[in-house]
Amino acid sequence: MQHYCGIDLHSNNHVVVVIDQEDKRVFEK
Repeated sequence: MQHYCGIDLHSNNHVVVVIDQEDKRVFEK
């Protein structure tokens, strides 16, 4: 199973999301 990670950085906060190969969110913080 493959996972993909995306990080959205801002000056005052950030979001980390991990999704699997079926585009379902595995982790979000």
